[in-house]
Amino acid sequence: MVNSVSSPLYLFSIFFLGLLSIVVPNSFQFATACLIFFCSLISLPSVLRNGLSVWVFGFLITSWLVTSVYMFVGVVAGAPMQAILQVIFIYIISPSLWVLVFVGLLNCVPMSFIVNAFFIYAILSSLSVALFFYLFANFGVEAVSVFKDGANVHVRDGYSGATMHVYGSLIFLTGAFFSAPDLIKKSFMKWIVLMCLFLSAITSGRSALILAAPLGMLVSFFVRSYSFKNLRYTIVNFCLLFVFSFACAWLLFYFYKIDVAYIINLFFDKVSQGGGGARVGQSNALLGGIESNYGLGSGHGIGVDYIRSTNFPWRYEVVWLATIFRVGFIGAFLYFLPFGLYMSGIFYFWFKGRIDSYDRFFLGGFLSVFIASTTNPYIEAFTFQWMYVLPVVYFFTKVKCYRSS
Repeated sequence: MVNSVSSPLYLFSIFFLGLLSIVVPNSFQFATACLIFFCSLISLPSVLRNGLSVWVFGFLITSWLVTSVYMFVGVVAGAPMQAILQVIFIYIISPSLWVLVFVGLLNCVPMSFIVNAFFIYAILSSLSVALFFYLFANFGVEAVSVFKDGANVHVRDGYSGATMHVYGSLIFLTGAFFSAPDLIKKSFMKWIVLMCLFLSAITSGRSALILAAPLGMLVSFFVRSYSFKNLRYTIVNFCLLFVFSFACAWLLFYFYKIDVAYIINLFFDKVSQGGGGARVGQSNALLGGIESNYGLGSGHGIGVDYIRSTNFPWRYEVVWLATIFRVGFIGAFLYFLPFGLYMSGIFYFWFKGRIDSYDRFFLGGFLSVFIASTTNPYIEAFTFQWMYVLPVVYFFTKVKCYRSS
């Protein structure tokens, strides 16, 4: 997959883009947008030289067509211009730029380089959570404004929770590293990063992030090419991860009185309620809207009676229901198609015994953030779209290389 050695400027630019979009997402949106444009431009020569997977190109064209048709429907139905401009950037421009960045990167560096970069991002993201708690507790909300406006921390009665954008990135990172801990070669560093990710998840109070660790462990256990040696290693590793998680939970309770069992109980209560009262209200309103337009779509930029955001009344946290409302069942299926084919391809590779650690790494991260997308609008935030684009681009670039070899 690697065809050339990249310049220091190229690697630094990509790495800095990762810092902005992973460690401090949404904190410097304008700088991040400018850097995405710049990185896509310097990735373009590699993409032109080595080509783009026909699958990835097809996904982009299909998405552009669906978006264009339903933007027109939205304009006819009275969608505001601000909404249309957002849709153009979020659904057409931003995913295309991320595709260029990742195709160029995969052509130029080995996968070990990318995983090592994610290792650094995981440590920095976890440290940013610890710093956030410390600054908020000692200096108040103003001290953490760089992480999030109107931030809040709640640690009381065995519960811990906070509002941070980086938790979105940590969902992917936690799912990925718990799915493929073997990619971290040094045992000490492996347990350090897993501990940091686990502690960040439990103290976050975020259901999707808490779910990412056990989901990653399940991917690590089940999604691999088995032999007796691999099976023995997997069982031992799974048990070690379980004991390690229990030890971390005990330390949290002993030193900080954070009750992990209580937090997990709250998590299951929230899941059973469909993600909380606000999301239930959105879901009911969107289901009513889908019924009223017969599943054909009301157009991009059009909202229902339920208002989630006064600034952007056409946007909702339950993204996939909102997508069906906007573009209908057929349009939503076409948007979902890249992810569905990616999952089908992973299953085929697993059936053929061709799954490797990198496949598990991206699968664990992707599954975690895809499940999160059912109740969080990460996929509609350009700083978080890398989590959905990179696994798909990696897999189909790998397929392209297999066919050409």
